[in-house]
Amino acid sequence: MSLLSRFFYKRPPDGLLEFIDRIYVFDSCFCTEVLPHGMYPVYLNGIITELHEEHTESSFLAINFRDGDKRSLLADILHDYDIPVIDYPRHFEGCPVLPLSLIQHFLRVCEHWLSTGNSQNIILLHCERGGWPSLAFLLSCFLIFKKLHSAEHKTLDIVHREAPKGFLQLFSALNPMPSQLRYMQYVARRNISPEWPPMERALSLDCLILRAIPNFDSDNGCRPLVRIFGRNLLGKNASMTEMIFSMPKKKSLRHYRQEDCDVIKIDIQCPVQGDVVLECVHLDLDPEKEVMMFRIMFNTAFIRSNVLMLNSDDVDILWGSKDRYPRSFRAEVLFCEIGGISPPRAPTATLNGDMKGGLPIEAFSAVQELFNGVEWMESSDNAAFWLLKEFSANSLQDKFQKLILNDMKELSKFQAKVGLQMPLMSPLDSDEEKYSVASDSVSSADYEKVQHGGNSSDSENIDRALTNEDSESIATSSGNASSPPPRHGRSSSLSTEQSLLPAELQQEFPSTRQLPPSSAENGDNHVDMRRANNCEIMLTKIKMPLPDMISAILALDTSVLDNDQVENLIKFCPTNEEIEMLKNYNGNKEMLGKCEQFFLELMKVPRVESKLRVFAFRIAFSTQTDELRTNLTTINDATKEVKESLKLRQIMQTILTLGNALNQGTARGSAVGFRLDSLLKLSDTRARNNKMTLMHYLCKLLAEKLPELLDFDKDLIHLEAASKIQLKLVAEEMQAINKGLEKVEQELSASVNDGAISVSFRKALKSFLDSAEAVVRSLISLYAEVGRNADSLAQYFGEDPARCPFEQVTSILVIFVNMFKKSRDENARNAEAEKRKMEKAALK
Repeated sequence: MSLLSRFFYKRPPDGLLEFIDRIYVFDSCFCTEVLPHGMYPVYLNGIITELHEEHTESSFLAINFRDGDKRSLLADILHDYDIPVIDYPRHFEGCPVLPLSLIQHFLRVCEHWLSTGNSQNIILLHCERGGWPSLAFLLSCFLIFKKLHSAEHKTLDIVHREAPKGFLQLFSALNPMPSQLRYMQYVARRNISPEWPPMERALSLDCLILRAIPNFDSDNGCRPLVRIFGRNLLGKNASMTEMIFSMPKKKSLRHYRQEDCDVIKIDIQCPVQGDVVLECVHLDLDPEKEVMMFRIMFNTAFIRSNVLMLNSDDVDILWGSKDRYPRSFRAEVLFCEIGGISPPRAPTATLNGDMKGGLPIEAFSAVQELFNGVEWMESSDNAAFWLLKEFSANSLQDKFQKLILNDMKELSKFQAKVGLQMPLMSPLDSDEEKYSVASDSVSSADYEKVQHGGNSSDSENIDRALTNEDSESIATSSGNASSPPPRHGRSSSLSTEQSLLPAELQQEFPSTRQLPPSSAENGDNHVDMRRANNCEIMLTKIKMPLPDMISAILALDTSVLDNDQVENLIKFCPTNEEIEMLKNYNGNKEMLGKCEQFFLELMKVPRVESKLRVFAFRIAFSTQTDELRTNLTTINDATKEVKESLKLRQIMQTILTLGNALNQGTARGSAVGFRLDSLLKLSDTRARNNKMTLMHYLCKLLAEKLPELLDFDKDLIHLEAASKIQLKLVAEEMQAINKGLEKVEQELSASVNDGAISVSFRKALKSFLDSAEAVVRSLISLYAEVGRNADSLAQYFGEDPARCPFEQVTSILVIFVNMFKKSRDENARNAEAEKRKMEKAALK
């Protein structure tokens, strides 16, 4: 506040709190006690009377957040003072966020009222009991709208700090701030679209995916039930809001436990448009007892890429319940275009024991004689052709451990032989070693995948943090990256650091980085020598004048800079300390070194690091999305091949018949299905004479009776490639792309106020955003399809996909295919050897 405005400043009357100039809030809004009915008019009359006395030239507008539809008491009292009152509801479907149309109305009314009346008009904000969360939210929206603040979360905190501690919790069982912040972001990014609010999109809310199971019961799990509130697009009055979707509330509702699975998929396929509230509750065994897990409010106008990917900080949850959610928890809400709503899917077909095909039981007449007393197949208690139960690889454990130990012994021998000391390599260290099946054994990577469904790692995204230590790891031009010990002072390490540079660079990059003297008050201005030298080495590889480089960045010119160069530029963005140092430098800036000159160029661009990150995302986008699309297509192709292979069906039927023949005369001899992991035991089950396994026996009979089935693996050309893809990593990659687009959107909105320097940047970025969102929408559609198909593969084998994920199914099948081929080929070689032996004997 200027000195002049402070001189003429009029303190608000008692009972009012001034948040910003000419916007007052009644202090009763912060009170936990309710005024007696007779005292309320006295309270208001005293405030309004004093207000009129102190602001004789002002006009007043009151805005009230009320509960119910009847006229508020505030309006009745202020009517006597000719003060108009606008009543807003205090929430939308239980969430203290107003519909976007009312938010727009509030912002426009406040802006218009304050801009008229010779800047004398005053707004009075009031809420009835319980309306404080909505009042605080709308006031924060106005501060963002008027650009008085820029950070949404900080703005909301500023407003809430004016209320007593714990005041928000008193009126809201769930923390509403995540949904409120989402709507504040809608307000903050209003300049991205030519009109605001943008046109509401009619979408189909396809499904909800929860990754990592929340803990809401004694079994470390939950029984989720989803409800959706919004406008009923299929009803007679599409403008009314109501509950438009709900899962049936019954005791048989699916229960998920953390130890059984880590993904929950709930199909919804509900048409939505405009403001939507999605609630997910945990239903106890008592159907009348439910606990709110989380709530999400959003507007379809801002679902630009057909997906919402949210972690536990992005959903409204009960206060103090964050420990119920694993750190890796994520909620994915997938949408599709309204015309793309698929009809209700029929249950996935499974093969049953009545299917005809394969060899009859008579073909295995000798099996009991060869394999007498052998227990191979564990029958299923479900009428499926073959049935996956909760997977257990105990029978393979000894075998795989021996293989792993043998591999380690061989590696140790190799190391001793060549004199190397190198660490053991993880099976996931490279794509080639990530999953492989040798011709004569099953690899340890197979075992890991079958046991755990595959490993996962956190994918990097556009918003990852970079430290100064990262910048110090840039290799010198000789290709050697050296790691000197940590430095705690400059003088003792200068000579050591200088020696790290190749001789030809030491002359170009001096060891001291002291700025030329400018004035005594500047003191000892140093740029870290190692950081500066590495920065200058990096700049020599770009080979263009600094102004041209900045122009290329602002134009998003991907033909000039590659991703590695942009990532290095990000690492060398000046720190706040370096920026302040250069701002305070009063000497001849032309005398500064290349690093300092580079910093000065970057400092001309507002939020240059954010722009560089957006540029890096722009460069990598095509490759990133193409690779993701390839992986998604591979999964789809593999699931289709497995389910459509008639040869695989006949072989599975033959294996079932083989098991029943082996167990004939016992309780196991009439099974209608078997566990899929039993396939992996075929090669472990040996005949009494120890000369063959059940797999050899199976291949021998098929070669004699149904030789056309022996090449069934040719039907499954994408299976092995699909088995190397982990759905969790696919989901993380999808999230990284989506988060990258959010950063693009944020920077596009923020750059509106940059001035002329960002004109070309905004134009290029808007063009990229429009095209990228179309690409991501098609990817999301494919991503949702892959999720359904991956689930259907487990269901095809009679298994619950939550307990037996796609990775386990494909891993088992790949190992089975390779063991089958190995036994088939060994039988062929043995048959050929026996034939030559007989021919040789005949010649004698």
